[in-house]
Amino acid sequence: MWQPQVPEYMEKATLEFLSWALNWDMPPRGEIQNVDLDESTIHSGDYFAITRLDGLGALIMYGTGSHSGHTVMA
Repeated sequence: MWQPQVPEYMEKATLEFLSWALNWDMPPRGEIQNVDLDESTIHSGDYFAITRLDGLGALIMYGTGSHSGHTVMA
């Protein structure tokens, strides 16, 4: 079942997997948790990389060697 919030235990397990499998330790995010973008600042060709600590993203990172699970281009 999809949830908008990743449970804390899953975040922890995903971070442990990334450290073990990719030798990559993701630093904790600072005080800013949400970022609102003004649509006028987004231009054709802008690239967005998304990392969600839900487990699936970590498997994508492992398989591709990247530091993002999903990507999209405007």
